[in-house]
Amino acid sequence: MKWIKIEDKVPIEGQKTWTYFVHTGISVMTYHSLEGTKDEIFGKHLFIGGGGFLTDDVTHWMPYTKGNKKPKSPNT
Repeated sequence: MKWIKIEDKVPIEGQKTWTYFVHTGISVMTYHSLEGTKDEIFGKHLFIGGGGFLTDDVTHWMPYTKGNKKPKSPNT
């Protein structure tokens, strides 16, 4: 499976994903759209995981399914 740039395509609402952010690396998070909501001031995208949340800081994502091995960084 290949990394998808967030500016090319966004996940489905509530989809569990692998996410990549340069400062935290790779995490499993769930996607929520903020577009058109009162919370859009924080960004268009919201990813929530066990370690907290990220907004428009996520640069790449890919679908997560149970049993997936952690992928390599999209920059390798």
